[in-house]
Amino acid sequence: MDEVGSSMAHSDTPNCVCAPFIYVGRGTVSYSIIFPIEDIPKGGALTRDFVPADIKDPITRKAYLQIYNNAQDAAELIAVYESDKLEDNEVKPFDQPFTKSLTRTPAPFKAGDRKLRLYTTTEWVATNCKLANVELVDSEDQADLLWFSQDFKEFDKLTKGQTINQFENESCVTFKQNLAALVKSAYGTVPWSSTTYNLTTELAPFVGHYLWNQEHHHRNLWICKPWNLARGLQITIQEDLAPLVRLRDTGPKIAQEYIQTPVLYEGRKFDLRYIVLLKATHKVEGDPSQGYEFQVMVYKMFWIRLANHPFDLDDFDNYEKHFTVMNYGNYNLTQLLYTKFIENFEKEHADKKKWSEIQADINEAIKSIFAAAIVKPRPEGLGAADDKAKPYEAFSIYGIDVMLKDDCQPVVVEVNFSPDCTRACKYDPDFLNNILTVVDPRAGSLDKAVQAFNVL
Repeated sequence: MDEVGSSMAHSDTPNCVCAPFIYVGRGTVSYSIIFPIEDIPKGGALTRDFVPADIKDPITRKAYLQIYNNAQDAAELIAVYESDKLEDNEVKPFDQPFTKSLTRTPAPFKAGDRKLRLYTTTEWVATNCKLANVELVDSEDQADLLWFSQDFKEFDKLTKGQTINQFENESCVTFKQNLAALVKSAYGTVPWSSTTYNLTTELAPFVGHYLWNQEHHHRNLWICKPWNLARGLQITIQEDLAPLVRLRDTGPKIAQEYIQTPVLYEGRKFDLRYIVLLKATHKVEGDPSQGYEFQVMVYKMFWIRLANHPFDLDDFDNYEKHFTVMNYGNYNLTQLLYTKFIENFEKEHADKKKWSEIQADINEAIKSIFAAAIVKPRPEGLGAADDKAKPYEAFSIYGIDVMLKDDCQPVVVEVNFSPDCTRACKYDPDFLNNILTVVDPRAGSLDKAVQAFNVL
């Protein structure tokens, strides 16, 4: 888009189409090809439709064109946001019929004569598996327990007595747009979840919210994230509407209200990484017809991820001020044990809640997410309550990231699939042993392993 291409104006009735063209020869060169779709008189202006072809809905089209039309149709879009907000507030508190199952302590298991056979493609699992009652095998068919680092699709091949480390459709919580939709559907607006918009399907209410903020003199600060990437990839913080709207063109994105008043640790922003185990077992051992009951357990040891620079609300391109994940780039990484963090936090914030109260709030938020996922049918949830014909059992571990607002209200930022727990095994040599034993008590001492978790 040189001085010719960039001079083309938008029109709802364009006389040209502009399309990307990538040429790969000795190098890769990108072009924009412009071609007319109607006769253009000599000296006439070239125009194109800037709205992506996938936007068909008229109100979504108006939302996208806000970045060119300068507040045209603002009242209509604000009305869309207010209507959406009203519907959200009318969602009744979600009933959690699985609470009894979720709080149930795992039942004892009668160990067999042979060892528990584990097949894994996950390096940190294979490296740190030290239990005498567990042996690694080279074949999926031989395994009692299968632990994959990649998505598993062949659930129909699993047999009675096998346990897999994934749930069908667990993207209902691990994809950011799905997690937001699940929470909204089950609970409406809740303090432990940031306002989030799917920019593919909710562009109109998002733009309406942005314009409402402007009208009411609230600062617009939004963090834009891909649906399903980790390690901070493609995440940007934006104040202006144009980049937020245009970023959707680069792939599926969400826009989430940026937490402008986080509680700080020694003046720096932080978030907390929790490892959460969701386990499903048949109500009657070995009888799939009885359905499942579920346990959700939070590992007591958690990880503190600290920004390197003091926090304030400017300079949003400064990664070390506004982001906390430092172990995937050339940054200083602060190592801080959770027990020391709690001690220092309570000293620094003596006027706030005790950590035990904050932890209870975090546990409740985590429990609420998985209670909704269990009950909601697919594709919105795990749909596990209806799975009465599956011979296998299942569990999964998730990395859940939590931030705290300045009043210590926890906010669940995201739920991550198959987190790398190499560092966890370094700080707690029994980390993997405890997980394996809770999943299948043949692995070790169940009474000892359960003590490492908060069973919700």
